[in-house]
Amino acid sequence: MKIHIKLIQYDQLSHTSTVLADDLGDIYQGKLTYRENSSDHITHEILYGQGHFVLKRISNLISETDLILKEKSFARVLSPYGVMMLETYMDRCELSEKRWEIEYHILQEDVPVTHQILIWEFGE
Repeated sequence: MKIHIKLIQYDQLSHTSTVLADDLGDIYQGKLTYRENSSDHITHEILYGQGHFVLKRISNLISETDLILKEKSFARVLSPYGVMMLETYMDRCELSEKRWEIEYHILQEDVPVTHQILIWEFGE
């Protein structure tokens, strides 16, 4: 099903916000797909379930961030130089028909290097 998607990223460490997507996307059988604003060559695939998200960003680098509510998990970045693995932790996850909001950290040796809130707003 085609829907309008707006993705807003709030960086809690730098206190900045960015609209990463504001366009049509597709949602079907537990998977949300859309393109990033900055390029037609950057695709996002979001797999979602109860308290579990997999955020996949496909460009010249591929990142896959596994988020499980209140549990440690991992993020993997694939580049021409190799694979980088980082630890993740999802603090909260709020889902409704019109809006999803998640808050998570990427950790390096238990120290947050990323602390983000992602908000997806859905419309027609």
